[in-house]
Amino acid sequence: MAFRAVLVTGAAARVGWEAQFSPVTANTVRRRAARARERNIAPLWVTADSSSALIDRAPWIRVDDVPWQRIVSPLALLVRGGVRHLQIWKCTRTSERSCPDRGDSCGRWHSGWFLPALCIPQKRATQLDELVVTSADGEHLPLRSPNPDDARSSSYLWAPARDVRRWREITGETDTLPESTPGDDELVIYTEAQLDGSCRYGEQRPPFSSPRPVRGTAFATGPL
Repeated sequence: MAFRAVLVTGAAARVGWEAQFSPVTANTVRRRAARARERNIAPLWVTADSSSALIDRAPWIRVDDVPWQRIVSPLALLVRGGVRHLQIWKCTRTSERSCPDRGDSCGRWHSGWFLPALCIPQKRATQLDELVVTSADGEHLPLRSPNPDDARSSSYLWAPARDVRRWREITGETDTLPESTPGDDELVIYTEAQLDGSCRYGEQRPPFSSPRPVRGTAFATGPL
């Protein structure tokens, strides 16, 4: 199992960044996340695999799978999943969003967590280097949002601190970040190939089609 861990210490938190490069089980993620919290470290798992079992088993983010030349370049590496923004809207006929309950206007207020591109107006995507700083200084906070349609599932996310404070005012939730609900662990899928002793560092890798389903679901965009 390959992973790289870095501890980032700031004014508000100590954040344990864990970049996961190989298959991992949900139980392993839960166990390591719980161990980090016991040491007063906020876990933050990083993956480039949208089907990784770590998604929504602990605070996480997803980035693009890019070669090392792209990583060391001056271009920003964007966070593609795991960071959301709070949206609050009045459900009327003129609302730019449809009613999450009935599909038409109900006259009530709704709120939900949305990816930056789905916000109205659209938000700027968070940069990876930016989140390294803001997760430690308290400008971004981890949160677990329950699935309104399934009490057994939930979404972990990172969000601007002002949005988290507002969400807690609306829902009455505390600062406690509960653990995800234990469930049946997923199979770890490995691929078998003949050993190649040549150096492949920096080369583009061929696409890999995994039978695992995509875990970065969108239900956190629902009402709270």
